[in-house]
Amino acid sequence: MQGYPALVDEGESVAVRLLDEKINATRAHKRGVRRLLMLKIPREMRYLRKNLPQLDRLRLLYTKVPAAAEGFCLEQHSNLEDELISLIFDQTFLNHLPEIREASSFEARLASHRGQLIEQGNKVCAQLQEILEIYHLTRKALSSITQVNWMNAVIDMRSQVDRLVYQGFLQQVPEQRLKDYPRYLQGVLRRAGKLVQAAARDQQRIREMAELLQKWQQWENQCRQNGRIDERIEEIPWALEELRISLFAQELGTAYPVSIKRLEKRYKEMGL
Repeated sequence: MQGYPALVDEGESVAVRLLDEKINATRAHKRGVRRLLMLKIPREMRYLRKNLPQLDRLRLLYTKVPAAAEGFCLEQHSNLEDELISLIFDQTFLNHLPEIREASSFEARLASHRGQLIEQGNKVCAQLQEILEIYHLTRKALSSITQVNWMNAVIDMRSQVDRLVYQGFLQQVPEQRLKDYPRYLQGVLRRAGKLVQAAARDQQRIREMAELLQKWQQWENQCRQNGRIDERIEEIPWALEELRISLFAQELGTAYPVSIKRLEKRYKEMGL
């Protein structure tokens, strides 16, 4: 049997463990290193907890966010404050940087980045506030639509929004994708506003992307039911978000060229 070593978060301490899959070990190790960083700088941790900007406002907005879909493997956080602090530490010390596997690397990273912690905390809170405020505007806009012949579009948009924003999404979404969230949610708002003049076109585009959505959802559901982590699942949802921008809110622009044909080709390359 092959095992993969990881530094595992045990709350008030960390421990070295062998895990059975490399991707599980990589994710667990990141959480373990994060916990060790927190334990090493208790003074900064206390200050950060007391000075998260707009925390009451963020809590109020976040309480109205739905629970994650069944099968999502979420970290156990007791409240939004803990989620925010975990994300702040990740973005300050770990994201887009080499994995820490040695004590010397750990100490060097801590020394070189600890001064950025408070500034990063302010950025993370401002980012979440922007996302949640656009999210609530979007949900309000969708709730106000009552035309029966628009319901297919509304159901599709609600499903899209619920897959973007849910309790615990901060720990699931890559940093770069969080930066794209305002654009994705604005895309839904623009699409909803166009239904007055383009409801028939909206229905046509739903049909055009239906097969792509169905294939991906079947694969995702199968992986979640089997408890598998598949890196292909990490790529496809974001490509579909860009496709929605391309189809329904072209004026916002996509992060890269995307089309139904391109995605169909990519599906075949990935064996989906």
